[in-house]
Amino acid sequence: MPITKLEPLRLKDEFYLNIEKALADYFYRLIYAPMYNEVADEIGKDWAQIYNAKSQELAEPLQKHLLKMLVTGRVQYLDGRFYGEFDSRVTRAIKSLGGVYDVRGKFFSLPEKKLTDNIRIAIGTAYSKFEKVHGQIIKRLDDLQSAIDSGNLAIFDPREQIGVTVRKMDRDLNKTLKPLTIDYKPSDNLVEFILEKYGNDLTKYIKNWNIETIQRLRDRVSSNAFSGYRASSLAEEIAADYGVSARKAKFLARQETSLMLSTFREGRYREVGIEEYEWQTAGDSRVRDMHKHLNRKIFSWENPPIIDDYGHRGNPGEAFGCRCVAAPVL
Repeated sequence: MPITKLEPLRLKDEFYLNIEKALADYFYRLIYAPMYNEVADEIGKDWAQIYNAKSQELAEPLQKHLLKMLVTGRVQYLDGRFYGEFDSRVTRAIKSLGGVYDVRGKFFSLPEKKLTDNIRIAIGTAYSKFEKVHGQIIKRLDDLQSAIDSGNLAIFDPREQIGVTVRKMDRDLNKTLKPLTIDYKPSDNLVEFILEKYGNDLTKYIKNWNIETIQRLRDRVSSNAFSGYRASSLAEEIAADYGVSARKAKFLARQETSLMLSTFREGRYREVGIEEYEWQTAGDSRVRDMHKHLNRKIFSWENPPIIDDYGHRGNPGEAFGCRCVAAPVL
């Protein structure tokens, strides 16, 4: 007698994109935006407000532009070298003082004795200003760490977004049940179990990631201080680190949604009386060997196969990174 199978419920991007976005927004608002804004405010501030107007009047036009770039942190001077953004006017100004460009190192060499008084003042002003910014950022990181240690940090509550995901899953799962002419809603117990379990799991991962992020940012800020309080470089470091957290948000959202989907599939199908499924792989070269041997075989939710080298048993999607699906068998 031929086996009757239903179309499997597969993981879709729309199931986890809302969670990914909410996580990335949480990391950005809590950690990155305040720090980036502190640096950006200093870089973008009208330099006339923070530099002696008389010194501007005394400077040559090219040197005036160099002064502006120094004070706003776009160009830095450290140990006889200029670093940063070298537009044509900055390049001409430094060369007019005798600066020599190092192609490999991407800096201009110029002995300190050749600096004009105006440039010395600009360098000192910038150094003091950005030293203060670094101190403010370190304090902000310290405050975040203290809030974590005391349990007072505002932790992102993922349950609302998980609820949105569950509704999307249920919409698609009901489409797979159409051949049975039934349209059941998931039980309150199943939904509550998913909200509780995966909400707690995500909250734990977020807390641990916040701790890792704070330490990683502290290292980046300290490294920037050792390189001479380079403001533009610090802004780039903060932006780059946010990229790390955004990728982590995507990973967490996809991985937890995959596990959530596996739990939801089993719970919903068993609620309508489906106790067996056919294991189906993604059918590409990335499928692990152990799962290739499970492909097209029939298993029960109650007695799933071994899914990893450690002897753990589980259903499709429960192993780390597993993309396999369960096709319900009637």
